[in-house]
Amino acid sequence: MKHTYLRHLHTIGFSLFLFTATHGQSLPTPAVEIQGDRTLIYPDRMDLPPEATVWEVLQLYPTLLQEGFDQVLPNYQLRLDNIALAGDPRLVLSQIKAAEVKNLQVCENPGVAKGTTGTGGIIDIRLKASGPGTSGQVEIQAGTDSYLAPAVKVHHGNRRNDLLVYSSHTSLKATDGQLHTQKDFLHAQLHTRLSGQDELSTVFTRQSKKDENVEASSQTDKYMLRLTYTHAFDDKGTSLMALANYQHSKTPESDMGNTTQTNYRQTCTYTDLPFASVELNLPLFAKGSSLMVGWEGDFSSINYDHEQIVGQETLIRHSHYNVTNNDIYAQLIYPVGKVTFTVGGRLLFFHYGIDSDAHQWKNNDTHNMWQASFTWHPNPSHQLQGGYYRKFINPTYMIISQEAWPDATGSTWSVGNNNLTVTNVGQVKLAYSYTRPHCIVNAGLNYFDTSDIIKKELREDGLTTWVNADQADAWQADLSLFYRFRTLSLTAGASFYSINYQADDAVRKTRINYAAFRLTPLLSLPWRFRAEGQFVFFTSQAPIRTDNGNTCTYGELRLSKEIGSHLLFSAEWHDMFQSCRSAALGTVSYRF
Repeated sequence: MKHTYLRHLHTIGFSLFLFTATHGQSLPTPAVEIQGDRTLIYPDRMDLPPEATVWEVLQLYPTLLQEGFDQVLPNYQLRLDNIALAGDPRLVLSQIKAAEVKNLQVCENPGVAKGTTGTGGIIDIRLKASGPGTSGQVEIQAGTDSYLAPAVKVHHGNRRNDLLVYSSHTSLKATDGQLHTQKDFLHAQLHTRLSGQDELSTVFTRQSKKDENVEASSQTDKYMLRLTYTHAFDDKGTSLMALANYQHSKTPESDMGNTTQTNYRQTCTYTDLPFASVELNLPLFAKGSSLMVGWEGDFSSINYDHEQIVGQETLIRHSHYNVTNNDIYAQLIYPVGKVTFTVGGRLLFFHYGIDSDAHQWKNNDTHNMWQASFTWHPNPSHQLQGGYYRKFINPTYMIISQEAWPDATGSTWSVGNNNLTVTNVGQVKLAYSYTRPHCIVNAGLNYFDTSDIIKKELREDGLTTWVNADQADAWQADLSLFYRFRTLSLTAGASFYSINYQADDAVRKTRINYAAFRLTPLLSLPWRFRAEGQFVFFTSQAPIRTDNGNTCTYGELRLSKEIGSHLLFSAEWHDMFQSCRSAALGTVSYRF
């Protein structure tokens, strides 16, 4: 699998925060809480209007940039109560109210506790338990390019059960009318309190994406069923969690080749992924200390069918890939006075192999991730953190799915590789947070060191090419400010990057510097009107400019009006300020 190095470094960092303010009163607990591998944001501890959404709250985190109308948090997995959420992130984040949320967990180093590798992060939305009765929201959005997106959210609770169902459909046609994309999402989760100590969570999700154009039509489907049982042994935090998960997906691909269709290729990948986990959490003798130990295991079965037409001959090939993964992990949290220390590690054992028409092989591999950090809380308004994180980019499934298959012309279709090519990442982090009721300031400084990077580079002729780099290092600095004064709230953020890498065939290292800036104002107007804006600017060497036709700016304006306690109307304008890439959008929402 080829990774875009600049893209990874743009997304892996953590926020750090530096500022002082003198307004408002001290909070008994901060609205932003920095932990060893994540940042917790508590909307109830912020001065927010009742209509505030999750997306508005996340704006105070400097690295969470919206890069376009449909490019919302592209390098973060969105979870609901630690379960991957099936839904359009732009819709979900704007439809969940901040008042519904217990806390938001932004995890940029989730490898030890949440079992993910690579440089992507996780945003986990932890909802409050719903009260008795039924509540929900029905919404429909429509806009340019035949955009249509109806969605429904239903929340029902009683003494023992808490049910949430979310479903949405989006349909979008490209400007030239050549491509029509449809997406369907369904997320249903039921929390059942079996007793005072036992809970059962049942989750079912479905995701479907269909692309149609003048030459081909393909549809990708993914289904997931998860059962989670939790038992609390006492009220001190001793608990046991057991999880079982099954996922199935189908991913077709096609390539029409040339106009005579003498080189038509069609492939389809079927993936089955059973998954299980057992985790024990233990409070220790010191107040506030705890130990988490666990095991995770999964077995991925991938069936790959490939059909290729060369002249009058049709070549049919089949492959079967198996990947067994077993992880053992532990994390210790130990406070000493006003300083909390966190140490954790995860050991990963891989067993994988291929059985295909071309060849057969099996292999084993072992990797590890670990982290160590401290957080100092001198008072409720200030937090300071330092830490080191060792992780890696694991291209397991893509690398092993490449094979050498001669076709009728004597050439090879792809190159095989039966070893895991792992990119190790080391991160040194310093972070600071300052919290007041009307003001939150976050800042951060990170240093990254990587090895064995494959990065995308823009050539002089405008095309992209892949460059191997033995070594790379980078600095990232972030700053964000949230301030609310009566009817006006303002969130501003800036991220600065300096990347130094050396290609395999280069004598000297190449340094790239770029930055991203964001401004998000929100104004509450008379007669229950609200005006919102979001403006993002990227400097010349930012990766998003390379990936999006040298687009340097993204802007959004939104005007909304509430009628009564149930009805909401809004109008939006999204613009990339280049290449006529803009979109108008209207929304009607009914809450019950």
